[in-house]
Amino acid sequence: MKRRRFVATVAGLALVPAALALAADDPTARNAALRALAVRLDLPLVDETVASFAMQLRRTIPVSVVDAAGRNAGLGSGWAKGNPLFDDAVRRLDAALAADEVRAGPLVRIERADLLDAVDLPWTLDDIAFVGDTLPAPLGREAERALDAKAAQQMIATLKRRVPTSGDGLATRATLADIDERANAKFADALLMLLPLKGGDPARAARLQRLVESVRVAPSDALGQRLVDRISRRLLDAALAQVPALLNGLR
Repeated sequence: MKRRRFVATVAGLALVPAALALAADDPTARNAALRALAVRLDLPLVDETVASFAMQLRRTIPVSVVDAAGRNAGLGSGWAKGNPLFDDAVRRLDAALAADEVRAGPLVRIERADLLDAVDLPWTLDDIAFVGDTLPAPLGREAERALDAKAAQQMIATLKRRVPTSGDGLATRATLADIDERANAKFADALLMLLPLKGGDPARAARLQRLVESVRVAPSDALGQRLVDRISRRLLDAALAQVPALLNGLR
């Protein structure tokens, strides 16, 4: 028992330098470094996860905005799906957003430079520079594949809690479950591919693996809000701009 407690204490102390270094970094500089790294990375599973959630958000935003607008206007408990006026307002808002998309392209999108800023990476500025320097090498490419898998799984753990458990939310949940399964296989494969590469530079390989494995796959309300804010910014602005016309149509 004493030995186990001692090992746990030593393991905890080993994390202290990294935690102190992360706390010492300037958050603005760190976020800028993450965005610069993001544009260099190939993260297909992360992109697919964001796109799947974005499609779900695009489908549900008209109902959410119409519901909130009616409640704020004091339209009462009858303002809900099934009310002809409510359903017509949803259709008109959806049509207005579709017209905006024809003119200006998809309203739901996230810039690649924002992606890693919306993932909980406990990396210091030195860690970020290290990953960037290693990317061109075979070690770096396998670490990139592993990072794509872990980052996608982290996003899925958070975002699936914001997807309805019925209706068209079921299709989105099925898509996210499929991505999660592929991410799990990709992560295992990337670590396997790292094994024969470790002999050439074991210290660099060990640090890369530690950094990738530091990405925790766990739901986070803060991360979820950050992701939703980034994904929905333009869509919400466009939807809210239509609210006065929608309310005028009810008078």
